[in-house]
Amino acid sequence: MDKNVRSLFITAADGAGNDTIFGNAGDDFIFGQQGADLIEGNEGDDDIIGGHNVLHGVDGNDTIHGNEGADVILGDNGEITRRLLEGHDDQWEKYPAPFADVIRSLQRFDDIDFVQGDDELHGDAGEDIIHGQRGNDLILGGDNDDELIGDLGDDSIQGNAGNDVLIADVGYVVRDFNKDGSPRTNNNGSWHRDVFLEEVATISGRIDMDRTPLRNLDPELAAKLIESDMLLLTGEFNSQGNKVNNQDNGAWNTDVLLLDVVPSNNDNLQGGDGDDIIFGQRGNDILNGGNQDDLIFGDGAVNQMPFKTELPHVFNGVRIIGLEAAVAGQFQLGEFGSVVAPAIHVLPEELQLNDPFNLPNLWGNVVSDTQVEFDNLLDIGSLQNASGNEVRPFASVITDVVHHKDMLPGGDQIDGAAGDDLIVGDTGSVYSPLLPGIQSVVDAHQGVRDSFDLAMHTAGSLTLDLEYLQHSLQGESDPYTLVLANDNIVGGSGTDIIIGDDGLILGSFIAGPPVSAGDLENVSLDLFNYLKDAERIAIDFEHVLFEAHFQTLSTLIANSPGPITNQATPDLHRLVIGNDTLAGGNDGDLLVGDHGTIVTGFATNAQFDLLQSNSGIPAAAWSSVTTQLNNQLAVRNSQLNSHVTANHNQANRNFTAGQLAMIPWDFEHRISIGNDGIVGEAGDDLIVGDFGQFSFLALAKTPVGSTEISNRQQDINKLTTDVAHFLEANHHQLDYDALESLYRHVSFGQRGGAAQEIAVIMGNDTLSGGSGDDYILGDSDSVSVTQLYETPSIRFDEPDPDFRVEYQDRSAFELHEHYSRTAPSTLIGKDILLGEEDNDYLLGQYQDDTVLGGPGNDIVFGGSGNNTVSDTVGTND
Repeated sequence: MDKNVRSLFITAADGAGNDTIFGNAGDDFIFGQQGADLIEGNEGDDDIIGGHNVLHGVDGNDTIHGNEGADVILGDNGEITRRLLEGHDDQWEKYPAPFADVIRSLQRFDDIDFVQGDDELHGDAGEDIIHGQRGNDLILGGDNDDELIGDLGDDSIQGNAGNDVLIADVGYVVRDFNKDGSPRTNNNGSWHRDVFLEEVATISGRIDMDRTPLRNLDPELAAKLIESDMLLLTGEFNSQGNKVNNQDNGAWNTDVLLLDVVPSNNDNLQGGDGDDIIFGQRGNDILNGGNQDDLIFGDGAVNQMPFKTELPHVFNGVRIIGLEAAVAGQFQLGEFGSVVAPAIHVLPEELQLNDPFNLPNLWGNVVSDTQVEFDNLLDIGSLQNASGNEVRPFASVITDVVHHKDMLPGGDQIDGAAGDDLIVGDTGSVYSPLLPGIQSVVDAHQGVRDSFDLAMHTAGSLTLDLEYLQHSLQGESDPYTLVLANDNIVGGSGTDIIIGDDGLILGSFIAGPPVSAGDLENVSLDLFNYLKDAERIAIDFEHVLFEAHFQTLSTLIANSPGPITNQATPDLHRLVIGNDTLAGGNDGDLLVGDHGTIVTGFATNAQFDLLQSNSGIPAAAWSSVTTQLNNQLAVRNSQLNSHVTANHNQANRNFTAGQLAMIPWDFEHRISIGNDGIVGEAGDDLIVGDFGQFSFLALAKTPVGSTEISNRQQDINKLTTDVAHFLEANHHQLDYDALESLYRHVSFGQRGGAAQEIAVIMGNDTLSGGSGDDYILGDSDSVSVTQLYETPSIRFDEPDPDFRVEYQDRSAFELHEHYSRTAPSTLIGKDILLGEEDNDYLLGQYQDDTVLGGPGNDIVFGGSGNNTVSDTVGTND
């Protein structure tokens, strides 16, 4: 039992066939090897590999049953490892009770040998771990709590009975422990599991960012930046942790790495009975929660809470498995690839039209110790270049919509089925914002955001001009209509929370770095320097985008027959984004058409503006650190300005008015975004057409007496007001003037000014209450509810909770010089609200709405705008 076993005959020429294998009772080690095999593990905790436990072994389409016991099953090639209990030669190490299964670790080989089969894998009884690997697999968990990972391919996964974790594509699951080593359990008795979601990619190229114009001009620069699946923005460090500077200009070596990401898959995931956790990941997936209370993410998720939560901690990364010819020999990858997990994820500017505040800020916060566990398990870190230096990824970037439909949220069909489900149509983000307590750190954080926003603004103009160049001069033709993130979501029976697009959960705010007075200086300085490094990365990246834009316009000017006297949109694409259909089903549901924010945590008297005085750290320590950081801010800003002046020479990167008159304006693509259809169906529902913010707080101790009750009410109102201001801090503006004022060079975007605005269709929802006493709001809502922690089913009585989040009118977003607010075919926020049966409250809110109460005693308001308001039978107001 203490011997290693290896497959020897692994090729198709070795004469293997289609085998039938029975493990019978006991813990078995079964290798199907070549051929389409039928394998039955039978009783015991079995390790079953459909192919080989060596690389490149030939495999077929296998059918595998784990049967009774906690089995680990790999569909194709890989390695499963278990260890003998110390001092024994016939007993394996096991997890502690009540989950006393054999401990296994596994390594998939399909990212290296690319061997695949279309397998049918059954876990059956027991807490099983199943990886389908590459190929179009059918995976069935069977009874008990299973971990079911489809990996690459169009997979069908059924959790069946038990509280299962279903991952459509590539991911890993880690079981959590309490400090005493016992398994940490969820409220339903299942073992708490955390998740890592992974993309798989190769590096196809590398571009220097530290100076522009580039050292070697590249005529394909724009196409590489815009058409690569993903960009990694990196900085180089030596083994001592110091920045590595280039010899020719003395600037920090920063690069763009071009990634070719494995295409998405379309999967079918069925949770079955139990409280299941389901991740659809990329692609157009079919997801069904089944019975009981499920957590469903149509695409991705991240949970960075710095403390234990009932929700799984979820982290994300990219596994680099190969180097293409352009970068051959430039990096050292691990045997099974190298995993990187940049903290900053940047998406195309157009998607901000469906998000009122462009959150979350997932960088510069406090994260859970679980992150360290995943780092160790998957060897997550930086890349290593040929010199042995660390190439640290700061950000991943997807530059535009047109070339990245496969990288952005898909159009999923989601059914929560029975139970009280939480469903997020696209990506869910969970974190606790860190309030640093020092203004220079706050400013540094804002500098990162502004610099990346500016870079994506440049990318937006670049991609429009590049598209015109490719169509007019190179004859390229992409699909006219691009549809993404249009989900069809049904809650089913139960009290469900459904968010059509991205969902954000904010945990308890971290008021100041959670450190002692002695560590405040080092921690604050480390955070500050990280943020300033990230800002430098973003500014270098923006200058490379600007250089690409200059080259693109130069090509257009050189090939122009002369001045254009009649500018008109080339009308190359129509973007259809985030137009969802939601149905609540039975019972009372919360439905939000677009972006939803949920605030959780305990209501205390800790006010944001009194952070330092409430921290327990002496005022002198705060003052000392503040002075040091202010001095450091001046130094870093001076260094940054000197770097830009010396290394990003834009003096000759300009055009005359006559030259610009020879090329078309950078008209936006036509866009239809956030036009949802929502039906509450049965039950007393709360329906919000666009954006919803919901404060679900708890009081740790039930207040006694009028004084305590009044104090707690004041605490809640102050906290919700602080939260509202936090959300509003990065609200949309009417135009991009403030952002564009940050440019350190001329801008080539919006060359036609207001004359180039095109019509836009966004936020036009049709909302129907169905039966039940419903609250229906056409645009946005802010709701605060506080529960008593000691008796969660009882709400704390708040006569008038002060939670109001402003700046959510889509017509006040940055449309100027991009999209017309007044064009005849523009439609913004023109909602139709139908109360239908029973007694409803309807509010149209912004813009010109149609509000119809229907039968019942309804309260009907049109809101601002020119509204059509009508009631039918019943007593209506």
